[in-house]
Amino acid sequence: MELKIILPFLNVFNLIISILLNISPIVSFIPVIKGKEKYTTIPISMLIFNLLNNICWTCYWFRLSYFNSTLCCCICSTIANFFFFLYLYFYNKKQINKYILSIIILIFCEIIIIYVSVYVVKNLNFYGKYLIIINIIMFAAPGQNLVKVIKEKNYKYIPIANVIMGALCSGGWFLYAKIVDDINCLIPNALGLFFSLINTIIWLIYYLKAKNKKKSTFYPEESQNNQTRNVEIK
Repeated sequence: MELKIILPFLNVFNLIISILLNISPIVSFIPVIKGKEKYTTIPISMLIFNLLNNICWTCYWFRLSYFNSTLCCCICSTIANFFFFLYLYFYNKKQINKYILSIIILIFCEIIIIYVSVYVVKNLNFYGKYLIIINIIMFAAPGQNLVKVIKEKNYKYIPIANVIMGALCSGGWFLYAKIVDDINCLIPNALGLFFSLINTIIWLIYYLKAKNKKKSTFYPEESQNNQTRNVEIK
């Protein structure tokens, strides 16, 4: 009962952090927009399931008449659409016809998803399980590049801004689900928090390794002296 007091503040926090989560891909898109990189390190699966997740949760909250949560998901869906269009633009930059066709197909798919979701959401028990799967995949998606990270020892393949915001977002919604006792919201956000923490730890490991390697490149004499000292101590 005491935790319900913080619900108004938690609703505001979840609204803000959910929007920031959906805005966070801009960090990975900036080098592409500036022309420094050809493609973004954002996995396409992350954008797909991020968009799908927002659309489906909009229908879920609308069915339950939760205005704040519905508004939050609508705003996030709009932002997610923007980044998907942006991704498609840079991917098909030299083929405008292909880009326009991609946009038409995407909008058509969204209309079908919304129609099906509105129809299926009447059975909240079934729809809740569906949402759990979609939400878990969305939070796990940034880890799609983990194989590249480990193989190439390059932390840049993990969109860290999105991962950190994902941890805050899933943490906030987990607490909300715990207070209102919504199992459909509780399970995916608990796992989302877990995936976000794992991705953050892996990013931190390879970031520190890269930083130490860069430091030894700038100061080779100091690195060599340290190695000599280690040998003498042995």
